Amino acid sequence: MATAPQLKEELPPPSEDGGGLDVREYVQILWTYKWLILGITAVVSVAVVFWTLRQPKTYQATCTIEYDPHPMTPLGSEVEDVANPIGSFWMSREFFATQNRIIASRTVAERVVQQLDLHTNPEFFGIPGDEQDDWEGASVEDAAALLQSRLTVEPVEDTRIVAIRVTDRDAERAATIANRIADEYIAKTLEDRSGSTDLAEERLGEQSDELRARLNQSELALHRFKQEHNVLSVSMEDRQNLLAADIVHHNTKLQEARSHRRHLEARLARIRALVSGDDVEAAAAAFPENEALNGMRTAVRAKLAEQESLSRRYGPNHQRM
Repeated sequence: MATAPQLKEELPPPSEDGGGLDVREYVQILWTYKWLILGITAVVSVAVVFWTLRQPKTYQATCTIEYDPHPMTPLGSEVEDVANPIGSFWMSREFFATQNRIIASRTVAERVVQQLDLHTNPEFFGIPGDEQDDWEGASVEDAAALLQSRLTVEPVEDTRIVAIRVTDRDAERAATIANRIADEYIAKTLEDRSGSTDLAEERLGEQSDELRARLNQSELALHRFKQEHNVLSVSMEDRQNLLAADIVHHNTKLQEARSHRRHLEARLARIRALVSGDDVEAAAAAFPENEALNGMRTAVRAKLAEQESLSRRYGPNHQRM
């Protein structure tokens, strides 16, 4: 009976140390397939370069802001808890983390979208040029979500400075969005503080009404005292002394109450002027004894002078402006 021929596989001779293939054999294998290896490497490299060149360019813009650990308290220490509810919490790490989250929040993003009309901008959404005419826009919420995905807030370690970074396919739009985010965060902070000032005004108004009611009660008590005490049953001299002492006592209390009321009414008027007015100089002049406010007024004057100098040198549309 004939048997099928058996194929014999030629194995490389074992190395002298008995450990399998040696380095020369590996080099021989690589040299045998060198053109295949070089070809695969060249194809992969060309594909990577081609894919990279086809990707749209992205730009990153950075805007930095500084948290102020010493906000003004023009309402005085009596209403400090209302006008400045943060208090000692201002310097805590939780406060800075909270402010960072506010910057990256949906509320600030929606304000920026509405201010810059990003929800109607097809280039912001990456719509191709041939499809932009048929694009009907997006909602403010969707645009805000997209903006949040391109936004990062990075605090600088051991400082009160935070960096706002925005990535976009257009360098100028990225810078505009970053600056607008900082502006809208500052505007929101001022609105929150204005609400605290309104609350302080309401509380001072309530205190003024309470003191006015107490004054009326004191005057009524003085009148009842005169009726209840029969001053006719004593001598004229004793009656005069008694009346004089009572009148002095009640008049003293009355003057104290009136003085306190006038003080609160004056402070209330100054607060209302601050809330309704936009003149920085006039607002600062209402509190001449406030050193922090005077320092802020000096800083504002310096900044206005610097702005005027830069405007003459570079024009209103320069980047430094």
